[in-house]
Amino acid sequence: MTMTIKIPREVEPKEVAYMVFGTGALGYPWWGRVDWLHIEDGEIFPIEERDQLDIAEEEDVLDIRHDARDDAEGDMTGKMLVSFPDIVKAFSRALRDGHIYERDAITEDLGLLDAEQADIVLQYAVFGEIIYG
Repeated sequence: MTMTIKIPREVEPKEVAYMVFGTGALGYPWWGRVDWLHIEDGEIFPIEERDQLDIAEEEDVLDIRHDARDDAEGDMTGKMLVSFPDIVKAFSRALRDGHIYERDAITEDLGLLDAEQADIVLQYAVFGEIIYG
């Protein structure tokens, strides 16, 4: 017997920023440098101070350096721009696939994930699948 429940919820961009920078997910060895960028009128501006998490905007993107799939030796040869909406979609997929179990992250704030769950979300957003772990 299967029951499907859909509960839509607005996700604030700052939740995405908290999930990426506040959960410890970037501590895994396959993640390298992550630069947070703001795009306005086609111009790209770096966001360098983490105290600006509260002003995260949906148009912001992350420039994520990572181990390439075929080069997992810590060289950080991969690079990808990932938007905040991409991360929200990856969260939804991780939830649907059974990798998210933190209720408060589902109902209140994505930043309440633990590092392992947040890492899975990032892997879905960057690689399209779980490569590591």
